[in-house]
Amino acid sequence: MTQQLILMNGESTPTSSVGRLDERTKQVGRLGLSQARAALQEASRRASERDAERLARRDNELVERAQAARRLANALNPEAPVAPTLIQGEGTSVDTTKARPAHRRPKAA
Repeated sequence: MTQQLILMNGESTPTSSVGRLDERTKQVGRLGLSQARAALQEASRRASERDAERLARRDNELVERAQAARRLANALNPEAPVAPTLIQGEGTSVDTTKARPAHRRPKAA
């Protein structure tokens, strides 16, 4: 490759067909770039949706595990006081104190 490209500094350059693209080739190239950008944006959007869905499923799983742990703790020690908690998951909030009996105090010995 012995020929170099000419830098364009606003100076007139000798007209030569070497290294120049015709308008049709430029148009096809611009169209290809536009389609590639659109494909990348769509892929990014789909990845974001997948991540959001995965995180929502994980949040719901953690809420379910926390509720199961509280039920188990309550079943093992029904005399223990119940601390009020607010569980949030996928657009909902659950106040666990409403689903349980009121605070219990240990019997005086």
